[in-house]
Amino acid sequence: MALKQLFTHRVIRVLRYVLPVVVLILIAIPTWNYWVRLKQNPRIALRPRQFPKGTAMLTEGFTESRTEGGRTVFTIHAKSQLGFTDKKNMLQDVDVTIYGDKDSDPTRTIRSKQCAYDESSGEIHFTHDVQAQLNPDTVAYSEELIYNRGSHVIVSNTPIRIERPGDITGWANTLEYATDSGLLKLNGAVKMLGNEGLVFESDAVVF
Repeated sequence: MALKQLFTHRVIRVLRYVLPVVVLILIAIPTWNYWVRLKQNPRIALRPRQFPKGTAMLTEGFTESRTEGGRTVFTIHAKSQLGFTDKKNMLQDVDVTIYGDKDSDPTRTIRSKQCAYDESSGEIHFTHDVQAQLNPDTVAYSEELIYNRGSHVIVSNTPIRIERPGDITGWANTLEYATDSGLLKLNGAVKMLGNEGLVFESDAVVF
């Protein structure tokens, strides 16, 4: 019995010194492996976020109004803005309000997932899920649309869909809309459907 107690006491003494060494080894092995991988592949290390050359700023929550002669001509709201040193901007989740030249003129709104805004020319190039409220009764849908403040024109060179809710739905290959006069031109495979069926088909139509 005394021998058994002596053996147990010695085992405990040995474990008291051995266990800490085993724990240190278990910690050191994964640490060493990570350090080796990091040395072999430095890309694992954190790096500063890289932006395109010429980037001036990245802004979350962007709003800008353009004025001419003391009058606001359009206002841009966007979820984010990537601005460049040449005064060009890439915007995400965009909502643009276009104002008329007179207080009595209706406002137009254009929304899209993305757009490129050139501060120098005032041109806005909308892309992806574009929705343009041309007047209170007419909405245009397209994947690409350009608004040019200098010419007061909204243009789409990609297939578009026009809707007058509860009245007419139409399609065309291209669209041109003058914001100052309200003149709407549709070109290429124009087709209009009313509530009771086909209204007309044409190569071009002007409203």
